[in-house]
Amino acid sequence: MARNLISVKKIIGYLRDHLKADFKWGYYLTMGIFLAFILALNYGLHEFIPEMKGKTIERYLRREHRGNEYFVFHYLLFYGIPYYFGLACHIYFHEEFHLLRSKEFWLKTSFGMFVLSIDVVFYYHDYLYELPLNAADRYFLRRCAVNLVSYLCVFVPLYLFWKWYEDKHKIPNFYGLTVKGFEWQPYAWMMLLMVPLVVGASFNQDFSSYYPRIKLHRIEGMELLPQWAAIGTFEFLYGADFVWTELIFRGFLVIGLAGVLGKGTVLPMASVYCARHFAKPLGESISSIFGGYILGVIALRSKNILGGVFIHMGIALLMELMAFLQILVIKG
Repeated sequence: MARNLISVKKIIGYLRDHLKADFKWGYYLTMGIFLAFILALNYGLHEFIPEMKGKTIERYLRREHRGNEYFVFHYLLFYGIPYYFGLACHIYFHEEFHLLRSKEFWLKTSFGMFVLSIDVVFYYHDYLYELPLNAADRYFLRRCAVNLVSYLCVFVPLYLFWKWYEDKHKIPNFYGLTVKGFEWQPYAWMMLLMVPLVVGASFNQDFSSYYPRIKLHRIEGMELLPQWAAIGTFEFLYGADFVWTELIFRGFLVIGLAGVLGKGTVLPMASVYCARHFAKPLGESISSIFGGYILGVIALRSKNILGGVFIHMGIALLMELMAFLQILVIKG
């Protein structure tokens, strides 16, 4: 118990020290107004544009422009605007204008946005819908493939970049993906604190329309696997996908850029991390700002992302569990 308290105090110390070094009223106020604006735009713009048919901007991009030869540029803007706005604010309020002359700054930040965009625009797994199988089997395979895309689009390019470009003395581990120095106890306490919040959110209509991520009525009549095995397989792949989410956001955009930006990596990352959640319920997008910020500070100070993996995977699977329980209660 004493060790757990020490670990929790260490994390609180990380946050306190980071805020002390990074906080400026103008910087945080400007970012707060900007994030409130893009949240309102994403979730409210469809009220004024009938063509969007009730979709958020993110969902509109995916459904209406997927397959377009310029699709990747749409997402470079979609992610690049909140990310570079955050970087511009950091540079201005901390008077670090020398970063604009740094080749490494431009190389790494643009590479990070490119990897994020490619991970979203990759759509070739949609051809699974053309397999000579029944509709339930095709749906199941496609849903599983969605969670395997990041192995190709995030893990491979980041690993090659780390292997061939990074100075191993500065970044000895694969952007913090290591068990070295990892203490799981404080993250278990953080997960316990999240349980009542997730349970409460599960009664929201937006939550029930988005979760579970595999729709039970669409895997009825599967021939490849029994339904219980299909659910288990999907949830395993869904949970594992958060390893690569943490790798790009807390690993590359925080640990990988710390040598260039220092404390300035965290808030711009939290900004683009919020945009990553724009297809999800509004409450989840808002909470992603604070969650991304906290996990970013921890990653920056500890040089380890396993805590983020633990939290991220745990919350995601807890949301899935609550969604299944809600379905069972309704059916009951």
